[in-house]
Amino acid sequence: MADRRAFYHPSFLEKVASFDPASYSRGIYDSTDGLDDVDRAMQVGLETYLSDDLVVKMDIASMANSIEARCPFLDYRVVEFAARLPAGLKVKGFRTKHLLKTYAAKLLPDLAVKRPKRGFSVPISAWLRGPLRRPVEAILGHPRVYARGYLNHDAVRACLARHMAGEEHGERLWSLLCLELWFRMFIDRDLGKEDRLRDLG
Repeated sequence: MADRRAFYHPSFLEKVASFDPASYSRGIYDSTDGLDDVDRAMQVGLETYLSDDLVVKMDIASMANSIEARCPFLDYRVVEFAARLPAGLKVKGFRTKHLLKTYAAKLLPDLAVKRPKRGFSVPISAWLRGPLRRPVEAILGHPRVYARGYLNHDAVRACLARHMAGEEHGERLWSLLCLELWFRMFIDRDLGKEDRLRDLG
């Protein structure tokens, strides 16, 4: 939290000083009628990360390629069944999806059931050090970014330099880049869908 605040311009930081970004998720957690922490955490995941992130990304990616995707585990009957299970069948120690993996072991080889989870991460850090280096440095170094009054120029420039030197700040820089592109598209209205990132500065 303190690290993120270093990126804010002092005047903006003063305006948001009393706001806690975690209050949204905490509010869902506190308002659920779950019997235990596992149930309450599951509800938070359903109402935030799943619906606002994972499902949206899959929907965008599949529709962009004319694919009609399905999520069988999100069928309401499966979700309701899972929600009714006691916590001990959902999590066993640090092993998640305990019941599902136990049942799957009867049908699938150990290699499939016990292999580590693998996501589909985008190589943002490599992009920002490679083909997107010039555009991201030009965009986040432009005076108009700081004229908006939200960001601390020195903190952003230092973050860029550290990332290019090998430290890991890809996710943070990507967020800052997307924020500025959003401003240009919807506030300044001088950026269109046909514009190419490598031509911006």
